[in-house]
Amino acid sequence: MKPQIREPSTSAFAGVYAFRKTGCVRCGYTMLECIVAAGMLSVAFVLTAQLLLWNARERREAWRVQTARVEAANVLERLDALPYDALTAERLGALKMSDEAVGWLPGASLKVSSTDVASPRSGKLLHVDIAWNDASPVAKAPVRLSRWRFAPGGAP
Repeated sequence: MKPQIREPSTSAFAGVYAFRKTGCVRCGYTMLECIVAAGMLSVAFVLTAQLLLWNARERREAWRVQTARVEAANVLERLDALPYDALTAERLGALKMSDEAVGWLPGASLKVSSTDVASPRSGKLLHVDIAWNDASPVAKAPVRLSRWRFAPGGAP
Protein backbone atom coordinates (compact mmCIF):
# COMPACT_ATOMS: atom_id res chain seq x y z
CA MET A 1 0.00 0.00 0.00
CA LYS A 2 1.34 3.35 -1.00
CA PRO A 3 1.28 6.12 1.68
CA GLN A 4 -1.01 8.99 0.93
CA ILE A 5 0.30 12.54 0.96
CA ARG A 6 -2.01 15.07 2.52
CA GLU A 7 -2.01 18.79 2.52
CA PRO A 8 -0.52 20.47 5.64
CA SER A 9 -3.11 21.23 8.26
CA THR A 10 -3.43 24.41 10.31
CA SER A 11 -3.65 22.40 13.54
CA ALA A 12 -0.36 21.28 15.06
CA PHE A 13 -1.68 17.84 16.02
CA ALA A 14 -3.58 17.22 12.81
CA GLY A 15 -0.35 16.70 10.92
CA VAL A 16 0.92 14.08 13.38
CA TYR A 17 -2.32 12.12 13.19
CA ALA A 18 -2.35 12.44 9.43
CA PHE A 19 1.13 10.99 9.18
CA ARG A 20 0.25 8.10 11.50
CA LYS A 21 -2.71 7.22 9.36
CA THR A 22 -0.55 7.32 6.29
CA GLY A 23 2.05 4.92 7.66
CA CYS A 24 4.71 7.13 9.28
CA VAL A 25 6.91 4.84 11.33
CA ARG A 26 7.98 7.29 14.02
CA CYS A 27 6.07 10.44 14.92
CA GLY A 28 6.50 12.07 18.35
CA TYR A 29 8.70 11.10 21.32
CA THR A 30 9.27 7.67 22.80
CA MET A 31 8.93 6.92 26.49
CA LEU A 32 12.70 6.47 26.83
CA GLU A 33 13.35 9.94 25.41
CA CYS A 34 10.89 11.46 27.88
CA ILE A 35 12.51 9.66 30.84
CA VAL A 36 16.01 10.78 29.80
CA ALA A 37 14.84 14.39 29.36
CA ALA A 38 13.13 14.34 32.78
CA GLY A 39 16.30 12.93 34.35
CA MET A 40 18.44 15.65 32.80
CA LEU A 41 16.03 18.34 34.00
CA SER A 42 16.01 16.94 37.53
CA VAL A 43 19.83 16.92 37.65
CA ALA A 44 19.86 20.53 36.46
CA PHE A 45 17.32 21.52 39.13
CA VAL A 46 19.29 19.78 41.90
CA LEU A 47 22.55 21.45 40.83
CA THR A 48 20.84 24.84 40.67
CA ALA A 49 19.39 24.38 44.17
CA GLN A 50 22.79 23.40 45.57
CA LEU A 51 24.38 26.43 43.93
CA LEU A 52 21.77 28.74 45.44
CA LEU A 53 22.27 27.25 48.92
CA TRP A 54 26.05 27.58 48.65
CA ASN A 55 25.65 31.20 47.54
CA ALA A 56 23.38 31.96 50.51
CA ARG A 57 25.89 30.45 52.95
CA GLU A 58 28.77 32.44 51.47
CA ARG A 59 26.79 35.69 51.59
CA ARG A 60 25.84 35.04 55.22
CA GLU A 61 29.47 34.39 56.15
CA ALA A 62 30.63 37.53 54.33
CA TRP A 63 27.99 39.50 56.25
CA ARG A 64 29.27 38.03 59.53
CA VAL A 65 32.87 38.99 58.75
CA GLN A 66 31.78 42.51 57.86
CA THR A 67 29.73 42.76 61.05
CA ALA A 68 32.72 41.60 63.12
CA ARG A 69 35.00 44.17 61.47
CA VAL A 70 32.56 47.00 62.09
CA GLU A 71 32.09 45.91 65.71
CA ALA A 72 35.87 45.75 66.27
CA ALA A 73 36.23 49.24 64.81
CA ASN A 74 33.45 50.47 67.11
CA VAL A 75 35.20 48.99 70.14
CA LEU A 76 38.43 50.75 69.14
CA GLU A 77 36.52 54.02 68.76
CA ARG A 78 35.14 53.59 72.29
CA LEU A 79 38.68 53.00 73.54
CA ASP A 80 39.87 56.16 71.79
CA ALA A 81 37.24 58.14 73.66
CA LEU A 82 38.70 57.04 77.02
CA PRO A 83 41.59 58.91 78.61
CA TYR A 84 44.97 57.23 78.30
CA ASP A 85 45.19 56.50 82.04
CA ALA A 86 41.80 54.72 81.96
CA LEU A 87 43.08 52.01 79.62
CA THR A 88 43.57 49.38 82.32
CA ALA A 89 43.17 45.61 82.07
CA GLU A 90 39.97 45.75 84.16
CA ARG A 91 38.45 48.40 81.92
CA LEU A 92 39.41 46.51 78.77
CA GLY A 93 37.92 43.28 80.14
CA ALA A 94 34.63 45.01 80.94
CA LEU A 95 33.93 45.97 77.32
CA LYS A 96 30.99 44.20 75.69
CA MET A 97 29.78 43.80 72.14
CA SER A 98 26.60 45.46 70.92
CA ASP A 99 23.36 43.45 70.95
CA GLU A 100 23.10 43.63 67.15
CA ALA A 101 26.55 42.12 66.69
CA VAL A 102 25.82 39.37 69.21
CA GLY A 103 22.64 38.59 67.27
CA TRP A 104 24.47 38.29 63.94
CA LEU A 105 27.51 36.42 65.25
CA PRO A 106 26.54 33.10 66.87
CA GLY A 107 28.68 32.30 69.89
CA ALA A 108 30.62 35.55 69.54
CA SER A 109 33.40 36.43 71.94
CA LEU A 110 35.23 39.72 72.36
CA LYS A 111 38.80 39.86 73.60
CA VAL A 112 40.51 43.20 74.14
CA SER A 113 44.16 43.29 75.17
CA SER A 114 46.91 45.86 75.40
CA THR A 115 50.68 45.70 75.24
CA ASP A 116 52.77 48.41 76.89
CA VAL A 117 55.64 49.79 74.86
CA ALA A 118 58.36 52.17 76.02
CA SER A 119 60.27 52.87 72.84
CA PRO A 120 60.30 55.24 70.98
CA ARG A 121 57.66 56.77 73.27
CA SER A 122 55.54 55.28 76.03
CA GLY A 123 52.23 54.01 74.78
CA LYS A 124 50.00 50.99 74.33
CA LEU A 125 49.21 48.73 71.45
CA LEU A 126 45.52 47.82 71.66
CA HIS A 127 44.21 44.58 70.11
CA VAL A 128 40.53 43.77 69.56
CA ASP A 129 39.73 40.15 68.62
CA ILE A 130 36.23 39.00 67.72
CA ALA A 131 35.61 35.30 67.16
CA TRP A 132 32.38 33.42 66.47
CA ASN A 133 31.14 29.92 65.72
CA ASP A 134 28.97 28.64 62.93
CA ALA A 135 27.56 25.29 61.87
CA SER A 136 30.61 24.24 59.85
CA PRO A 137 33.28 22.10 61.54
CA VAL A 138 36.04 24.30 60.10
CA ALA A 139 37.22 26.94 62.56
CA LYS A 140 36.90 30.50 61.29
CA ALA A 141 39.75 32.94 61.72
CA PRO A 142 38.85 35.71 64.17
CA VAL A 143 38.72 39.33 63.12
CA ARG A 144 41.55 41.33 64.68
CA LEU A 145 42.11 45.07 64.65
CA SER A 146 44.97 46.88 66.37
CA ARG A 147 45.66 50.48 67.15
CA TRP A 148 48.46 52.43 68.81
CA ARG A 149 47.64 54.74 71.67
CA PHE A 150 50.37 57.01 73.06
CA ALA A 151 50.67 58.76 76.38
CA PRO A 152 49.76 62.44 76.50
CA GLY A 153 52.32 64.60 74.83
CA GLY A 154 52.00 63.43 71.26
CA ALA A 155 52.96 60.56 69.05
CA PRO A 156 56.59 59.67 68.35
